[in-house]
Amino acid sequence: MEADAEHGPEWLDGVVVPVVEAEPEAGIEMVTGGALRMLAMRRYNECLAHRLGLAETSAFAPLTR
Repeated sequence: MEADAEHGPEWLDGVVVPVVEAEPEAGIEMVTGGALRMLAMRRYNECLAHRLGLAETSAFAPLTR
């Protein structure tokens, strides 16, 4: 976990901040991309949990009426 704790600030200071300072519009694109990535990962995890029988309800569970 130490590598992850070090990686975040290095990525932020070494990549994100310089890019946004040079191109402020890029900040919006980075935030949008991050949000889409989190949504995709959430949907993947829900699907996986459903397929493995680990979730009672899921966006991927069959609808019953």
